[in-house]
Amino acid sequence: MDNEKEITNKIKEIEENIDSTESGILRELAVLKNEIKTLKDKNLIQINESTVYRNSDKQFFTISPKFDSLEMYEPENVFTYCESVTYSDVYNEKKPYISIIIPVYNVEKYLAETLDSLLVQTLHNIEIICVNDGSTDNSQKILEEYSQKDKRVKILQKENGGQASARNKGMEIAKGDFIGFMDSDDLIPEDYYEKLYKNAIIHNADVVQCRYFMVYEDGREEPWDLNPEIMALESRNRHFKNRLMLAYSSGVVWNKIYKAEILKDIRFIDDSSPWEDNPFIIMALQQANKIVSVPDTYYFYLQRNNSSIHEPNSRVHFRLLKSSEYIIEYLNNKKNNISKKDYKEFYPLLINRMNYEYSRMCNNSKVSKKEHKKYDKIHHRLFFKIKYLPLTDKLNCTTEYWALKRHLKNLLAPFVILELILRLVKNVLLFPYYFIREEVFNK
Repeated sequence: MDNEKEITNKIKEIEENIDSTESGILRELAVLKNEIKTLKDKNLIQINESTVYRNSDKQFFTISPKFDSLEMYEPENVFTYCESVTYSDVYNEKKPYISIIIPVYNVEKYLAETLDSLLVQTLHNIEIICVNDGSTDNSQKILEEYSQKDKRVKILQKENGGQASARNKGMEIAKGDFIGFMDSDDLIPEDYYEKLYKNAIIHNADVVQCRYFMVYEDGREEPWDLNPEIMALESRNRHFKNRLMLAYSSGVVWNKIYKAEILKDIRFIDDSSPWEDNPFIIMALQQANKIVSVPDTYYFYLQRNNSSIHEPNSRVHFRLLKSSEYIIEYLNNKKNNISKKDYKEFYPLLINRMNYEYSRMCNNSKVSKKEHKKYDKIHHRLFFKIKYLPLTDKLNCTTEYWALKRHLKNLLAPFVILELILRLVKNVLLFPYYFIREEVFNK
């Protein structure tokens, strides 16, 4: 018993130390960010918002440069920065370090800049697999020019079938130890893949991810989701013991590299574009034993008004349902060993995403009444496929259930009062008995 108590106290002491360290770091970070903001307000430094974010990150790394010591949960999700590692600077066509797969469709305006950001990468031993998905503009001509200029650029052609099928096509010929994905209108810093690759080697990681910026066509940059506080907490946050929750928190494919061997049986779902990332990420992270987060590099994701995710027609809404259905089927498959606890933790997030898309569809004037009715049926049918979901939620009548329960309580109020009166009378009548019994017992 003494040993057990000693161990319990030791665990409690460790937890308190972790909480104390975490609070101290976050306080220091808040102070640094405030100092940068003050300097900016006083016009002592001229920097935009995204630069402030990056500068505060750099100072944050100075305070706490060794988060990789906080590997506590399985799978391990480590907050780290890159140490030194040696690697070859010569391109090996048979064995590149990373295969980068880029679906290309009518992006002549952006394609050259994207390819330029890849060709100047400080990690030279990479292959760039461009899959022309039936482009009707000058995209193919641009690809051919770059292929002649640099032998690392490989070109595949196929009929138009969407991003998912294009990525799958690229995965068929990928030779790299790791696989990365990039959109044909996005940008990366010149040391982007070097940092991801180094961290993968140092930590023997299956997946390495980084932060990203939303970049708008008017030039605005917005840091998205992964801020220093979240990244610092990742390895200790209880949610990240559940890989489904981790997948939801970083449900995009292009800010990561994946060890090729964990993707050998995983492919994108063809008929779920542009939501093909979601099921892919869930399947990939379930296979990962170690996931590393790199705080000091960024992926720049362009938000175009005419991209597939912003299509005004109904197709994008129905594709989200298809993506959700694949996720539900994956969760329900016993072979995937999803625990009841993880499942129940995760499904509210999936429902929220489905409900959000439902509201988007309702506000889309391009959706006909017939399409709306069809969507409504599929949406509710998927609710019945979710295990552990209460029946009231499956019937979509949770609000009505709780309202009815509240009214029933009001109707039963007189009986509750009567019960209290009877209990009071009983206690008064039995008081002499308890009093005499207590006196006898005391003697």
